[in-house]
Amino acid sequence: MIRPVTPRDAAPPEDARSISQDLTQELSDIEGWQGDPAAHLQQMAAMDDGFTDRLSFARQQWRHAGAAPSTEQARMRAQCYSLLLAAADVEEPQFFARGLRLAMHFSLLSIISGEMVPDAVWGIAHKLYRAAEASGTARQDAGAGASAEHYYVRMLLFAVLGAGSYTRRQADKIFDWFGEWSEGTQIEAEHDAARHDYYVDLAGTRGPLPMAAGGEPAEPRYFDHSRVVALVGQARAEYFQTICTLTLGSYATNPMFELYEALDQVNRFWAFVEARRGGRGSDRQRVGNLDVHAAAGFVDCVKACVMGGASAVWRMTDMSPSGAGFMVPAEAGKVAKGVLVAFWATEQAQWVIGSSVRVISNAEGQQVGVQRLAGDWRPVRLLEDRPSDFIPDPATDINFGFFVLGDKVRGLADSLVLRAGAFDPSRTHHVDTEDGRYVVRMSRLIQHGTDWERIGIDVVGRESA
Repeated sequence: MIRPVTPRDAAPPEDARSISQDLTQELSDIEGWQGDPAAHLQQMAAMDDGFTDRLSFARQQWRHAGAAPSTEQARMRAQCYSLLLAAADVEEPQFFARGLRLAMHFSLLSIISGEMVPDAVWGIAHKLYRAAEASGTARQDAGAGASAEHYYVRMLLFAVLGAGSYTRRQADKIFDWFGEWSEGTQIEAEHDAARHDYYVDLAGTRGPLPMAAGGEPAEPRYFDHSRVVALVGQARAEYFQTICTLTLGSYATNPMFELYEALDQVNRFWAFVEARRGGRGSDRQRVGNLDVHAAAGFVDCVKACVMGGASAVWRMTDMSPSGAGFMVPAEAGKVAKGVLVAFWATEQAQWVIGSSVRVISNAEGQQVGVQRLAGDWRPVRLLEDRPSDFIPDPATDINFGFFVLGDKVRGLADSLVLRAGAFDPSRTHHVDTEDGRYVVRMSRLIQHGTDWERIGIDVVGRESA
């Protein structure tokens, strides 16, 4: 059972130094122990445990402060890497697990700093797991708090999911969730197409790769994520029930909405992975050369979908429940990545809105991949709540956009798709729809692109006709 997050009073470990001090420990700190191997390993273990305690305390401080100073993160990454290099050379089962725990922590520090996990770190992690596997201790707790396999699986899962479009707080929380949810997931040497979607090469220096990437790994290993998927779905349902019954304040001070959105993203990601596995893309259908009306950019989408303005003609090449692919001729204009896109779905006789997630230019124009945002929507006009005698300027005070209908079965609430920069939870707004005028307050930023934002809303009231 997952519990809502509540602030806790942070208490540093008894031997923890101030985080503001330089945390970088030179390896010379343990040179004096080289003559006594047992004492040398004991000192290294103490340094590893001390770093783990300091990182745990630092993460509490960063969560409560809402951000992590980049200098502190950089110092902790440097220290973590130094300890990892030292642990990688120790051929003891305990240090196989300790090294993988350090590699796992380095991946966390990298991702919340907006950095990729370096190939060198992946190479060390693979080497350590291979050594643990060869020693027969990969699934045993040799004194590091958990097994080498546990830390390795947790690092792999976090690499697959943690580096997505998450906020730092969401990525930090996903890392903690995987500490519990990765229990029971094992690394396997034999591939099972019905269960395995990713692999790693123990002889390589890259992180987990999708099976669709192909290649011929020298020492492949696989993992089954089905237990994690089930726990993500359960936690998402519990968070959804909580945010439907509680009003804790604005989005900026209410972590419940942000954490639910993280779970929802993770859930949708695994749904996509499993759909891809069920035929490796069989849900995507080739449609030949189908010309459709389309528009790119928030303003042009509003003009085409809401105001009946002009649209361009794109050539649809394939489609699936999650989106579509297009060939955009040069004369139709350039399409930027991340902008709002609308295209006319002939079979449904409606405009579908989405976002351009892949743009590749060629001699004929551009290949554009569009991720579907909504097909069931209504046009809206959003006006900030002002005095009754206020005369709005249509160019600056009125927002036209899309009211996206929610889906209770899937746990999706109603939302608005508006121009970028429209999110403001401090004010109430009037929303004009086909069903009347509502008073709403923006509660959370769900998704965003280059020129659009998808915003969750709370309905404050409804005005009489």
